[in-house]
Amino acid sequence: QFGRVDWVSVWPFMQIVDNYYLRNTSSNIANLPKSPLPVAGADFIAKSSASFAQSAYAPPGFPVITTGGALNCTSAWSNVVNRITVVTNQFSTAHLESMLAFYDVFGASSYGEAVGHLDMARNCAVTAVEAWHKAIVNDQNTPLSAYDSVLALYEKMFASGECAPKSGSKVVESK
Repeated sequence: QFGRVDWVSVWPFMQIVDNYYLRNTSSNIANLPKSPLPVAGADFIAKSSASFAQSAYAPPGFPVITTGGALNCTSAWSNVVNRITVVTNQFSTAHLESMLAFYDVFGASSYGEAVGHLDMARNCAVTAVEAWHKAIVNDQNTPLSAYDSVLALYEKMFASGECAPKSGSKVVESK
């Protein structure tokens, strides 16, 4: 478990999502990162986590990621990406579709509904990352003000239904 996420329980869903995107988007398997981050990237992650841990927004006991920890994680992740590229075509389309609906956290009753939820979540994440990038490259912002602006945007998107179904669905804790 890292933070409030139990990665072991989410891992099968993450693999299904990876397979879905590799099959249904213009993602090119050859372009996936198959090697760990460079040290400069790991240093950035370490400094960012340390800065957040010292902020008023960090929960008690927020883990600080070291440069070595980031390198270990990305090394392990690159091995996983290499395995995903090998097994991507081993899932049948029918299996992929049924698993995407099964793991949907909003309780989708069909593959099409699960894809709609996945697209909604992806669009929400992309919007938040784009806002974060815009905020952190603005010299007028501090890391905390950048965080505050993106958090406010994220809360607004959730409240408007851009990041979660507006009605009739609820988050399913576990299946």
